[in-house]
Amino acid sequence: VVQQLVNERLKILELTIFEKHFQELRDRVDKIDCATKHQTAINSLQSKIARLAKKFGEANQIEGGAPSLGKTPALSVKKEKEEMEIGEEKEPDMARHTAMARKLAEYSEGRCRADVKLRTISSQLERVLYHNCQRSSGNPRPDRYASYIFRYLVPYDIYCDWVAKVNYVGLMGKEALPRNLRRTIRMYLDRRFPFLSTDRWREIRDAINEILRVKRRPDFFREYDDSAPVLF
Repeated sequence: VVQQLVNERLKILELTIFEKHFQELRDRVDKIDCATKHQTAINSLQSKIARLAKKFGEANQIEGGAPSLGKTPALSVKKEKEEMEIGEEKEPDMARHTAMARKLAEYSEGRCRADVKLRTISSQLERVLYHNCQRSSGNPRPDRYASYIFRYLVPYDIYCDWVAKVNYVGLMGKEALPRNLRRTIRMYLDRRFPFLSTDRWREIRDAINEILRVKRRPDFFREYDDSAPVLF
């Protein structure tokens, strides 16, 4: 009986020690697994951060040659924002200017005169006309430039037939200038003055209408002579 009690005690003691060692072993395994998972998560996060930093750095270099620091410099962000705001402010004005240019070139209040054969303006003459349209300050005047282009495109005999009968878009019961003439004038203006305001286009229209209001002398529409200076 005593031996049996001793054996039972020993078994209980062995089970207790085994369970204790087993629990310690389980705790160690759990710690190892947890550490491995944490390390894996850390490695994955570091890899993602490195990829993002590389992308931001490449973007900075493409946009402004900024060093790859993993984030966009504050000054670059501010400058880009200001440029975007300026661009947004300009877009409505640009749309209005384009609409006015198209209206002046295409739209007519009255009946249009038939297209006419226009005189040729050489590149040399065009440079002279542009130079002469400048103010004393050196700033070119679009209305004066358009006036010169009109006078050198239109033959004098055709002009005489238009006086007091034709204006730019056919207002006040008059006929409108031929479409091919207005398109050609617009082409020259777009080359020299690509961003004209609506007020400038009105000045251009008024300048040409003034020429058509009262008959001018023949030399006002004379042909260009390469051997002589252009006088106005």
